[in-house]
Amino acid sequence: MAHLHADNEFNVNGLDEVLCPTEMHSYAANEHVGVNERSIRTIKERCRCISHSMPYTMHAKILTRCMLEFVVTRLNQLPSSTGVSKVISPATIVLGKGPLDCQYNTIDFGSYVVLYTTTTNDMKRRSVPCIALNPTNNFGGYNFMSLESGRKLHGYKWKELPMDDWVIARVEEIAKKEGQPKLVNKTPIFEWILGVPTDLNN
Repeated sequence: MAHLHADNEFNVNGLDEVLCPTEMHSYAANEHVGVNERSIRTIKERCRCISHSMPYTMHAKILTRCMLEFVVTRLNQLPSSTGVSKVISPATIVLGKGPLDCQYNTIDFGSYVVLYTTTTNDMKRRSVPCIALNPTNNFGGYNFMSLESGRKLHGYKWKELPMDDWVIARVEEIAKKEGQPKLVNKTPIFEWILGVPTDLNN
């Protein structure tokens, strides 16, 4: 039998009859849902691993946002042993996306690259220094953070370069302008609501 875990907002008269034979479990305010907590903990662990692999002591907002998107997307692209199917991934079931295609170039999250943006016949440069973010599709497209503007760029062609002290300083400068805090032990701060951090050990 399938089980549905949700907060008290889903405790609506008649909803359990509509969902039958699925058994519904509703939780009161401030009561944690064990199944969801395990999923959140997994996401936080993956984010910590990525954060520790990068040399930055501060993260720009776009870096944190895309890191979460990257982790969740990657987790959903793989079948789950506790999911509906042990063969088909959640991304395929819900979104109709195919399996990962490894024929295209990939790059580690947070890497330093020069992104090739346009092809023109004038004398303007055709590349922008960027930080690699998350993939956008299964055809080699990626999001990047421009080191010039701090904005998100999209592209398919890039060249990875060795990490430079200037790059690290520039990423932290962008984060500082946005009012972002310094990382504690290179770990992002996870919050339930703004200003109320969760226990980092969970």
